[in-house]
Amino acid sequence: MKPSYADELEHLVSSYAWAAREDISPLAELLDIVVSGTALYIGSGGALAVSALASALHVAKTGRLATHATPLAVSRGPLRHSTAAVLSARAGHPDVSLAARAVVRQGCDPIGLVTHRRVDEIPSSLASQPITIVSYAAPFARDGFLATNTVLTMSTLVVLHCTLNQSTKDWYTARVTLNGAQGLVVMRDASPTAQHDRRGVVARAVSMSCGSI
Repeated sequence: MKPSYADELEHLVSSYAWAAREDISPLAELLDIVVSGTALYIGSGGALAVSALASALHVAKTGRLATHATPLAVSRGPLRHSTAAVLSARAGHPDVSLAARAVVRQGCDPIGLVTHRRVDEIPSSLASQPITIVSYAAPFARDGFLATNTVLTMSTLVVLHCTLNQSTKDWYTARVTLNGAQGLVVMRDASPTAQHDRRGVVARAVSMSCGSI
C-alpha cells in the first residue's frame, strides 16, 4: 500500500537531508557530458517536473538547447537531440524502456538513466540497453501517488550538480514552464544579509521549483 500524502510530507525533511549529503560525483560524470550537447530530459509523472527543471537549468547554465518530454512523446520521434537523460524513481514502468529504446535508436550519446532503484533491480529490458545508469537508492521504501519525496530528492540532486564549481555570484536564474504554468527558480541571493550557503540556496531553489511545478 502506498503511503498517504500526509505520510509523504512527514518524510520531506529527512529526504532532503539525505539528497543533500549524497556524493554527486556519479551524477556529475553523466550530466557533464549530457550538458555538452543538445539534450533531451525524459520523465513521466513526478519525474516530468524534474525533467523540466533539468532542461531549464541546462539552458541557463550552458546556453545550449535542451527540452523535456514524456516517454510517449519521445517514442513518436524523430529526435533532434545529441544527448539524453531519463529520470525515473523506480524505472519499472514499460514506458521507461520504451523511451530508452527510442533514444538509442535515434543515435543519442550518451544516454543516462537517473533512478532511485538499485542497479541490480533494474529490469533486464532496460539494463540491456547501451545506457549509463546512475543509481541513488532512496531512504524511503516507496513514494506515494504524488511522488512528493521523489520530486524533492531528484530536484535536489539536479540542482546540486548545477552548483558544482559555481561561486554564489555566478548562480543564475532559470524559468521553468510545465503545462502552461511558469515558475522561477532563483539560484542567486543578492540581499546584503544573505547567507551564501550552498545547501541553503539549493533548498530555496528546489522548494520554489517543486512548489511552482
